Amino acid sequence: MKKITALFIMTAVLIAACKQEILPLPDLEESPESDFEYVRMFGPNEEVEGELLELNEIMITRYIGTSKQIRIPEEIDGLPVTFVSGGMGTPAPQTTGMIPVFDDVEYVILPSSLWLLGDFVFLNCEKMTSIIIPDSVEVLGWGTFYGCKGLSSISLPDGMTRINATAFAYCTGLTEILIPDSVYFINESAFEGCKNLTNVTYKGITYNGATQDFFEVVNAEYFNNNQKRG
Repeated sequence: MKKITALFIMTAVLIAACKQEILPLPDLEESPESDFEYVRMFGPNEEVEGELLELNEIMITRYIGTSKQIRIPEEIDGLPVTFVSGGMGTPAPQTTGMIPVFDDVEYVILPSSLWLLGDFVFLNCEKMTSIIIPDSVEVLGWGTFYGCKGLSSISLPDGMTRINATAFAYCTGLTEILIPDSVYFINESAFEGCKNLTNVTYKGITYNGATQDFFEVVNAEYFNNNQKRG
């Protein structure tokens, strides 16, 4: 298995009063594999287009270590970590009894092998103040940052394409967000309950919060393409 080199281009979730600011973040060693519960996933065969290889990727489903500052390894059992996801595809706010991947963490470095930051990963992690999201992440799942009240602003990586339902719901400390131009779909509940979100910037235009006008602009191409297919 080809070793995937760690590459962390800073696109950070951070704490700031009313502006985005890149803060100095600790350089952590990779957390041991024994700190994670995980499953093996089917992944693409790079040699044959459209064909899947058996169980050649890793999805982390639960952190069972004790540290509040975590660096997810690039590989587990010699296979790349491509998914981090909890829950079972049930949209928040139906979160009663839902077990997040991480509980009460403060800081996380994600691996550059990751492309999906999935459902309820940081559910109600109110103490989390920062996270490094690598450029490889394309999708935020349902409720990824649901209830993360400690986040006041966030920068998402270029190349991200989808932000799903309640991804940032009830992040009451969130005041602003810059949406990459690559994003073509955002579920309209993505920022539900973000009562202090006043600046949302997309393709050079700043909206006064997650307004209907904002969603119509972001999702226009997505819905137009779907109507054409229909």
